Amino acid sequence: MREKEHLQSIIKYWRSIEVFNLPDFTMGQSENDRYSKVDFTKKEPWLRGEVSPKADHEFLYTLVLGTVSKKKVFKTIDSFFSVEARLKDEDYDFINGQTLLCSITLSQQGTVKEFGYLLPSYIFGVQLLKQSKSLDQVNKLIKDQNDDFLHRNKILKEHDFLEDESEFVSGSFTHSRLQEEIDQIKKMTSFWFDEEIAVYLNVREVKKDRNVDPPFLNSFYLDDLNKVLELKEEQVSSIVSTLLSSQVDKSKRIDILNNRGAFLEVINPKYLSIGRWPNSLNYNLYHAQQGAVQNILHNLQEGGVFSVNGPPGTGKTTLLKEVIANVIVRRADLILEVGVSKIFNEKAKKVVSKSSSFVNYYHELNSRFLGEFGIVVTSNNNTAVENISKELPKREEKSYVDTLGFGYFSEIAERLVTGQTNWGTLAAVLGNAKNRYQFIDNFWNDDKKGKLQIGFSSFLRDVVRQKNKEDNSYYLALFKKEEANYRALRREFDSFKNLAELYFVMLHQFGENQSLLHELTKTEREIDEELSSRELLFNLKSAALDDLFDDRTRVQETLSHLKTIQPSLFFIHKLFRTSLYKEWNKSYQLPLQELLEINQTISTDQAEVRQIKKEITKLTEQQQVIRKQKSKPQQYFLDLEQKKETISEKYGIEINNLPDEWFIDESMEDLHLSMPFYSAKVAKIQSDIFLSALRIHELTIKINEGIISKNIRTYMACLATGPDKDTSMMQHLWDSFFICVPVVSTTLASISKQFPFDLKLGWTLIDEAGQAVPQSAVGVLQRSKRAVVIGDPLQIEPVVTIPPSLVEKLREEYKVDLLWSPYVSSLQQLADRTSKQGTAIIDYKDTSVWTGFPLRVHRRCIDPMFSISNSIAYNNQMVLFPGLKTDGSESANAIQTQWIDVKSDQSALNKHVILEEIAAIESFLNTNAQAIGRDDVYIISPFKNVADHCSRHFNSTLYPHVKCGTVHTFQGKEAKTVVFVLGTDQNGGGARKWASQKPNLVNVAVTRAKKSLIIVGDRDLWRQQLYFSTLSSEVN
Repeated sequence: MREKEHLQSIIKYWRSIEVFNLPDFTMGQSENDRYSKVDFTKKEPWLRGEVSPKADHEFLYTLVLGTVSKKKVFKTIDSFFSVEARLKDEDYDFINGQTLLCSITLSQQGTVKEFGYLLPSYIFGVQLLKQSKSLDQVNKLIKDQNDDFLHRNKILKEHDFLEDESEFVSGSFTHSRLQEEIDQIKKMTSFWFDEEIAVYLNVREVKKDRNVDPPFLNSFYLDDLNKVLELKEEQVSSIVSTLLSSQVDKSKRIDILNNRGAFLEVINPKYLSIGRWPNSLNYNLYHAQQGAVQNILHNLQEGGVFSVNGPPGTGKTTLLKEVIANVIVRRADLILEVGVSKIFNEKAKKVVSKSSSFVNYYHELNSRFLGEFGIVVTSNNNTAVENISKELPKREEKSYVDTLGFGYFSEIAERLVTGQTNWGTLAAVLGNAKNRYQFIDNFWNDDKKGKLQIGFSSFLRDVVRQKNKEDNSYYLALFKKEEANYRALRREFDSFKNLAELYFVMLHQFGENQSLLHELTKTEREIDEELSSRELLFNLKSAALDDLFDDRTRVQETLSHLKTIQPSLFFIHKLFRTSLYKEWNKSYQLPLQELLEINQTISTDQAEVRQIKKEITKLTEQQQVIRKQKSKPQQYFLDLEQKKETISEKYGIEINNLPDEWFIDESMEDLHLSMPFYSAKVAKIQSDIFLSALRIHELTIKINEGIISKNIRTYMACLATGPDKDTSMMQHLWDSFFICVPVVSTTLASISKQFPFDLKLGWTLIDEAGQAVPQSAVGVLQRSKRAVVIGDPLQIEPVVTIPPSLVEKLREEYKVDLLWSPYVSSLQQLADRTSKQGTAIIDYKDTSVWTGFPLRVHRRCIDPMFSISNSIAYNNQMVLFPGLKTDGSESANAIQTQWIDVKSDQSALNKHVILEEIAAIESFLNTNAQAIGRDDVYIISPFKNVADHCSRHFNSTLYPHVKCGTVHTFQGKEAKTVVFVLGTDQNGGGARKWASQKPNLVNVAVTRAKKSLIIVGDRDLWRQQLYFSTLSSEVN
């Protein structure tokens, strides 16, 4: 299968799942879900002309036409598959609640609101299944049905000639028209739904002239999935293509926790981050955090996706803040490069408002800014989005920014996030209509409650513009001064970085030089030994030659003496060989022979000595060469030590934060806890660079006040009414806004209504991605140039609202691999799959699972919570921050971690609730009220009915600091004391088995508790379960 067909099959599969994502219908007591049954014998309030008594408010009516149990819907869907593939009874166990057949939203006057008609997508999905047709047609059927609704009810868009117009013109919705819609629904559903279609009405009061999100929607992701399917292959985002690729080259994976060289390389100062979030200067990023930040910023320069695996409490938010700081620094670089007065086109463009005759204007932004620097933080987890939105502007006590008293439009920031002191307008919480209007009111508009707080609009108009009128060069002069400061800081940082980089390059040569020196020393030793041996032999041979020369002299003297005593008339004696001659000759021949032998030996030995001397000369030359060669690595070690001392002394870097030659021998715990190249001095330079970059942004806004005011005013109009279809204009408006407020946070569910499909986002940071079904991110990733996917597959998994067997049937229908099932892979797991840098973890199936870039220093929980989590989920790879290690001594009033063992002979209430456990919690809270004080206490349970019972029992009136919920709803939160109430009776084995099938639930539960974990439940029942057995053995 070609990659295009492969990708389309997966997205079609995911789309089919979303088709059967049923809207929830509940009848409760809150304003949004307070419904009453419509009495057709009475006039409805819009027909009676009722109006809201509140000023600037109006009534909003929601009609729900027909409700049906979700189980019935899924059983109907199941009936259109083959008998052999029928869903089992247990597949329906977790399916509860009602859905609806249709909803219609009306104005106070009874006219249909924009997007006020909803026929759920599953209605069409069921039709197509019955007809054995492809679910690919659902989108067209929905559109056709919407058009039919407009036609049936004779609803026309006001100014129909204006394509973008969204106001609807229709008469009031009467009973007869309502009956027509009921008949239409009956016609569409008669083959499977034969019950009475009751109509329910909800009445809400909303502010006038403000759009309100429809109360019911089809899947938030359906529209984006359809649009991606319509793209040509080359138009699909490289990020989407990467995540959905059929093949991954596993040979290129680098396990950084099992490769010391790779673990060192990830903090290469060549890619050291320039800016730093202005936290306290007393600490910095740990090794893996810094490595992740550096590699994100370097690897994603031209785009792409980067996966980070972050267990609980390992600093994921801290990491994201560092990425954000450096994106802001990069935009400041571009502002200086382009020129502060040249980043906008001088000529304005006109925009006609959709909702009034008011004309807005905007100026185009330099194209180099478009789609490059905008940052969107998003998640399926509302808490994660909330956390980052609060963390960014918060003025932490003793932080560097607090010490300086620095602020970035801090007066506005105080209005954006209440309940804390803020230093900067750094994040906008957007998404649903309520959030958008709240942001518009708090950021742009003046405070209307008499607190005399002006909004950003008035600030620009009344403060900045007035100053520009008084002195049109005032802000420009400040800008030039700040530019000089920024460039000076950059030079100072570059000087440090160059020194650190040179040291790091040298450090990489340590092994090579060490091996070289070892080999040279070994060779030198061998030469020395051989030279010593040759010299000894030379000396011995020389001494022997001296002896031989002495012997020769002695023999020669003997011969000379013998010649003096030869017989007279020697010639005659020799001629006749007389006895006298023979006697003399005999005495002469002996020394003569000895002399000959001595001469022979001398000749041989002299030759040997000459040879030895040559060898000694050669060895001496070799010795000199080796010593010269040794001087290079020896000088290297001297230079390395000198560089080490220089960088340490000049910048105050402690030895444990400076990677050195002993890196390979350090324990992994020590390496994890190191803060590479950190010192307070370096941290100050980096923090100052970031704050200077923010100051450059602030002055850029003030210098371009007129243009910024126009662009943001137009942006606010679009934010209120929804994105304009002119994507080019929206691109300029969004990137203008990002210059003012660098980060937007929103849930994944709001992406499609927040950003036009063709809009380009510079950076998307997806938090808690282990909780996200992969299809939820397709839309935002299609819009993104760069994406950081951060989360943990070993915490709470994605919530899939349709039965696993149905998901499996749809998978078989589209012939895609099991990998792509949302029951098998979260977004995090798909991103981890493509990550080149990561590590392996042995999962609960004893299978090696590849994860993304690993963070492993835990800074939240003390033991035993840390050790339990580390043992059951992370193969003991995590390292506990030393400040959380205890010596076992606790203060007198500290609450001890404990298991409150509760036995009960009674059956569980509502399947899982044990009343004795509730009583035990109440007793615990009352007994420890003084120790708890005003701190929040979380009461969490694996089961929703237990959590709901606790919410009612420990209500906010009696227990204001107690918060209750399921384990799932508390991911991303933490408290000093957490009560983990287990529930279930003797017959609840199935429920206990469900809760213990993976380590995820226990892992999340224990890591919510910073200081004390109180487990409440029957120990004998629960300790038999996997992971709970570890809990039982670790907690008394």
